Amino acid sequence: TCDIIISVVTADEAVNAARDIAPFLNADHHFLDGNSVSPGTKRQAAAFIQAHEALYCDMAIMAPIHPRGHKTPLLLAGQGADALRPILDRLAFSYGWEGDEVGQACVVKMLRSILIKGMECLISESVIASQGLGLDERILSSAGKTLGIADMPALADYVMERAATHGRRRAAEMREVAKTLEELGLSNDMSTATAQMQDRIADMALGEKFKETIPQDRALLAPLMRDAQKAHKG
Repeated sequence: TCDIIISVVTADEAVNAARDIAPFLNADHHFLDGNSVSPGTKRQAAAFIQAHEALYCDMAIMAPIHPRGHKTPLLLAGQGADALRPILDRLAFSYGWEGDEVGQACVVKMLRSILIKGMECLISESVIASQGLGLDERILSSAGKTLGIADMPALADYVMERAATHGRRRAAEMREVAKTLEELGLSNDMSTATAQMQDRIADMALGEKFKETIPQDRALLAPLMRDAQKAHKG
């Protein structure tokens, strides 16, 4: 048996995971929901867990797990702070407690993702076109000066690999970001477009061309992405 259950599934399965495990939980359990979903989705999941008197914790994972592992920065929210803090402190987790309301942690990640995942798509779209004309280095360096980014070409290499490797999961997350904005009564045009772009990159299945290890190299990725787009339109 275990006292702490951490749920990290794809965004579209977050509520299903909570619903399916809930009958096996009781007041002795802590359910940490680390899925990248909207506050509304987290509240749906929480209802299943709390119906069985288990403690539900809204957990937002704020950076890639590798290389920091359990010391990756987390944001937490919910009613279980007094019970969870001693456990997390003993294990040297890196976390901040946002408050008692489910949704207070995940909303930070959702709104941050508008910028991070959106930036990935903007850079990818620019490089897919500019690299084919031999202009990518020039455009990225110029943009880096404007934005105050020291090595924009290196950033482009990084984010294009991330989109190619994790596009499907990122698309699911961005649909939850769009849902978050809907819940706030706001427009979600850019987030919706980002989800579509991430899905499009995932559809390219670039991992198959590199035997699952996709390089951080726009010179290799941009031509493949360009060819895939042209083939799709053709």
